[in-house]
Amino acid sequence: MKSLIPEILDQVRAITPQAIAWRRDIHARPELSNMEFRTSAMAASHLRALGFDEVHEGLAGGTGVIGVIQGSCDGPAVGLRMDLDAQAVKEDTGLPFASEAMSRWGEETVPVMHCCGHDVHTAIGLAAASVVANMRERLRGRVLFCFQPAEEGPSPGWTGLHGAQALMEEAVFQAHRPDAMFTLHIDPNQPIGTAGELAFAPGQTCMAVSGFTVDLYGVGGHNAKPWTGTDTLLPGAQILQGLQNIVTRNVNPNTNQVVLTVGQLLGGTKYNVIADHTVLRGACRFTDYATREYLEDRVAQVVAGIAAAGNVTSRLTWDMHYPPNFNSAWLMERMVPRLKQVLGEEKITAQKERCAQFPDDFSYYTLKIPSIYALLSCAPDTGDPARVPGLHTPGLIVNERCIPEGIKAMAAFALTYGMEMEA
Repeated sequence: MKSLIPEILDQVRAITPQAIAWRRDIHARPELSNMEFRTSAMAASHLRALGFDEVHEGLAGGTGVIGVIQGSCDGPAVGLRMDLDAQAVKEDTGLPFASEAMSRWGEETVPVMHCCGHDVHTAIGLAAASVVANMRERLRGRVLFCFQPAEEGPSPGWTGLHGAQALMEEAVFQAHRPDAMFTLHIDPNQPIGTAGELAFAPGQTCMAVSGFTVDLYGVGGHNAKPWTGTDTLLPGAQILQGLQNIVTRNVNPNTNQVVLTVGQLLGGTKYNVIADHTVLRGACRFTDYATREYLEDRVAQVVAGIAAAGNVTSRLTWDMHYPPNFNSAWLMERMVPRLKQVLGEEKITAQKERCAQFPDDFSYYTLKIPSIYALLSCAPDTGDPARVPGLHTPGLIVNERCIPEGIKAMAAFALTYGMEMEA
């Protein structure tokens, strides 16, 4: 084990400039969920060039990639997950490689930005693949590099499984089912000066989430005579407010942390026309998974009740659901000492306030496979923490000093899982 560390560190130093270049290239050319054709092609081409034993493209609805590399001797299988998709957000960073991309999203044309760091995750995965391939004689067992689409949710009109669930159903994943899984996610809101540190703790670390769409249908008309039509905007606004009462009046905050947020309220066509159709889109996030059915029922009751009071027709659609993420205590006990040896003792923390609380569909892996989901700090080196733009914001800037540490973590997990500590 100890003899492996200098080689890993040398390999990471050598590949880091390329990893940063990959990250900037991907950042400048982001792609939305289930549309990650260029990014997935880049991943597949790279894995083939490295001499991977198997490279499978077109997975999980068309843009998933799984590469399999076998070590020099038999051993367990390890899975590494990298998410590919970007968000419909207009970038406002001023970076020289800032995205100017636009894309169709349902019936809209929207700006696209990697504001959740999947460009960083993908670049780290590509670099870790290089490290593992260059050290395959030291690898015991095999590694699955899983480049996964649609972590942010499916594209409009998508039917069936998506993202992690879809990738897990692929024959290659089933054939090489990992004994352990690992992923990391950047976090700009870690303490100032901690870029490159990994934060993770055993047990439940991420909220569950259920995303929803509410459609309200009424009757249009002239807004000078609202009594002649049936307005959908007013009950839409009342539903938005009413949903907040679920959190404040139906949830015990001592046992369940619930965040219910509507991110879109769209309705009407013109200022002087009664809106005959209004749409609300949002999500309910929660920590007590046993309350899922109750919370979803309460959302349905609020929507139906307010719609009925407003004399409009309502339709509630549950668009997606992610269970909570669970970090394996057993796997952490095995792997934390190894990660500390490669990254350094000071780079690993289990402080609760620094561990993940936002949902991620990596949770589907954790339900069936011992897994670790880690936050990788990309916080700035200096400045006011209150002014650091967070994930899913147009101003997100990644401290690229996190990238080599992420590569070390991925490579260390892949290369040392099958080893004994004293080796």
